[in-house]
Amino acid sequence: MGVSRCRRSLRCLACLAILAACLPMPTAARALPPRQDAPAIPPELVAGPFDRVDTTLLAGEEVQTTASATGNHLTLERFRLQPGERKEMIGIGPSLHYIETGALVLEHAGTETPYAPGQQAMVDGPDSAYAMRNDSTSCLSVLRFWYVQTAGATTSTDESGPDLGETDACAEPYQLLFTTWIATERPLDVEAIMPTSPGYAFIAKKTWDGTELGEFDAPSTGLHTYTGPVALVVEQGTLNVENRTDLRAALAPEGFVAFSPGRVHAEINAGPEPVTALMVGVIAAAAAPPTALSSDADGLSTDGFRYASPWNSFSLSWDRAWSVLSYSPVDDAADPEFPFDQVQLGNGVSVVELTARPSQDSTVQACVTDFFPSVPRGPQPDDLEPAVDAQGQPMGGGDAGSAFGVFTGTRQNLGEIVWYFECRALPATGAMLTIEWAVRGADFNDQIAAVDTLLAGIATS
Repeated sequence: MGVSRCRRSLRCLACLAILAACLPMPTAARALPPRQDAPAIPPELVAGPFDRVDTTLLAGEEVQTTASATGNHLTLERFRLQPGERKEMIGIGPSLHYIETGALVLEHAGTETPYAPGQQAMVDGPDSAYAMRNDSTSCLSVLRFWYVQTAGATTSTDESGPDLGETDACAEPYQLLFTTWIATERPLDVEAIMPTSPGYAFIAKKTWDGTELGEFDAPSTGLHTYTGPVALVVEQGTLNVENRTDLRAALAPEGFVAFSPGRVHAEINAGPEPVTALMVGVIAAAAAPPTALSSDADGLSTDGFRYASPWNSFSLSWDRAWSVLSYSPVDDAADPEFPFDQVQLGNGVSVVELTARPSQDSTVQACVTDFFPSVPRGPQPDDLEPAVDAQGQPMGGGDAGSAFGVFTGTRQNLGEIVWYFECRALPATGAMLTIEWAVRGADFNDQIAAVDTLLAGIATS
């Protein structure tokens, strides 16, 4: 995953010239007529269970891909033409256009095709000469996404961020929103950067609602992957991009990020203001919904609905109501003194975290007792207390195999928070499995059934 911000430069333009020398032999180019129907949103572009992340597909078209390609150059541009203006274009690679405002007339191979706002235009095939013309009386604004796929062991990268120019609708005739090179990543066992043909080239807009409540209410895509190269650029707000375990980038407007296929990541808005971003890429045209529950080397299943610890003898399965927020397997080789693995899930209201590690407590009851002083505190250092039931007794219990306790406290901007903490012994490995559930106090009772169902998916051996 690459993150970069910079202005348009001669270096960026020189990169395009070098790229042209690496292109495959031209094929017959064609300009597709306007679509009469709205393109359907591919399932892998839709967010997880969080209902405050919206995806709008602006343009999408099936394309022929080279499965052996090991690199891909993605570029997103915005062209603005004054009324009556005409601009000659060269399609270095397949070029997908989305008409934002105005009326486009596309001249190609002796034909003229009109396109209205909200329609898409596709010029398929490399090295294709065409022209864009504005026959309307208002500014014409067109997004163009083009890509070039190459074969070979190329690993060099060139990344450039947006040049957004002026805010006047037609004052800046050209914006380079981003250009980036994505190559295969051998550690991920990704042998090709492109999906098997046919692929699906797209331009989309993604919106994350704002939140005042931080991690407990943050609109998020959840951890996911794409089947081909994808990149996005932030237009408004600040977007957090995370990998399996931690924050990788906080993208302000004009910041962009690129993902190779198979790269696990999540995009999250933890701030009060909405976030919008433009996203482009080439993914599998007919990606089937995942069904298998086989685990990969890191424990997370390929479908994202099961985690199996590689060494601590437990697994967890869940349904689409939950999404993975992070997971972090660390084995003996990575940390010989303290191997552990951890998976964190969320459903938009509750956050549940499971951690397995070598036991430092003689009993599960001692494990729960040790949890109390280690919980992150609220604004006041002594505001965390054991929760009590209707009879005024501390909530908790257990047996020799598992024990639990319930605690309450406050967090700034969140009010009362309830922490449920449970320890389960894992005799097969001598490890301890800890389960931490955090939820706002007002939602505690309503979330009990959902969390019970989730924890029922834990299997130990």
